[in-house]
This record gives sequence, structure tokens and C-alpha cells, in this order.
Amino acid sequence: MTTTTDLAKRNNSPSEIILTKEQMIAEGAIDADVKIGIATEWATRLQHIIEQRHLYAQVGPKKFPLAEAWEVVLSFANADPIIEWTKDLTDRDGKVIGQKARAVLKFKGNEVCAAEMSCGYDDFPCRGKHGMAQQRAAESSAQTWAIAKASRVKYAWVMVMAGYEATPAEEMGLASETSQTPVKRAPPQSPSASAKGEQASTTSTTGVKSGT
Repeated sequence: MTTTTDLAKRNNSPSEIILTKEQMIAEGAIDADVKIGIATEWATRLQHIIEQRHLYAQVGPKKFPLAEAWEVVLSFANADPIIEWTKDLTDRDGKVIGQKARAVLKFKGNEVCAAEMSCGYDDFPCRGKHGMAQQRAAESSAQTWAIAKASRVKYAWVMVMAGYEATPAEEMGLASETSQTPVKRAPPQSPSASAKGEQASTTSTTGVKSGT
């Protein structure tokens, strides 16, 4: 049976281990103990980053991870978030009331998960903005929220193991309104970079605006 150590050796690092169903099957590491061991390591590193950078919104005892926290998980998984499209969000009369986006998570070029989210012009990122500023704010938020939602679908169990709620703060409308301290933005870090105190490169996303 392939062990966590074996996987680490093949990835040239004790921490840079891929945790996806596809990788586990390819490596023959389908034993539950191996999966749990890797996820536990991720959860420990994830909790440290989230708490240090305050990447959550808190309601009572519950902590809802911000989109940046989900991007950290994606960096651990070597999963690439791609914005497939961004479109106008319209009401029944055809009036544009916001923007919607679809995000796809890819591993080695293969789609592993996807999700859609929308941001209305009355949502908090657009408040006080008008014209193109309002549209850009809605587009950016819809894209970010779609990535966070896709990440939750695929990796919610890792976030729960780290002690956080499985629902992104943005889906709860909490991102800017209930955080107890100003949110500090941190780039995603790989587990190995976190252990060494080094900053990893942020995962890039590609946004494409299409027509309705």
C-alpha cells in the first residue's frame, strides 16, 4: 500500500502532496488512513494561516471562511480555479440587476468541480458605486464567490477538519459586515512554504466576460 511518505518522496517534499480522488487512485493510495493523514496535515496548516490572517467572518462561536481561505485550500491541492464565463444577471423584465459567473476547478487540465454564483447590484460590494464601477465590483465579486463555492463543493470536509464552517462567508453575506477585526488579505501558501514561513505565489485566475 502506498503511504503518505511514499507520496511525499514522489513529490520531492513531505508536504506537497496532492489530495484528490484522481491522484489517490493513480497512486494506489486509496486507504482511508492515508487520506485522513494528508487532510489532517492540510487542516493544521490551514488553521494556522486562517487565524494568523483572520480570513474568516465570525457569528457567535461559528467561523465562516472567506474566499481567500478557500484559495489556500486550492493551493494545497494544486487545483487551478478558472472563470469560465461572466454574464449579466437580469430580472424577468430583462433589466440587468447584477452579474453572475461560473468557476471551474481543474487538476492537471481536467475539470474536477464547477459552481455558479451571482452578485446583485444591491449586494454590499456594489453599494455606493455606480456605472462601470458598480459593474466591475459585481463581476469581481461573482467570480470570487463562484470560486469559493466550487472549492466548498470539493474540499468542504478539509475546512471542517480545520474547525471552520463549510459555507463560505460570502455566501452568507458576512464578508464585510460581521468580521470582528479588519480583514487582512493573505496569498495562498503551500503547506511546505507555510512551514518555512515563506510566501508562495498566488494561484492565478482567468476571467472572461461573455454576452448574455
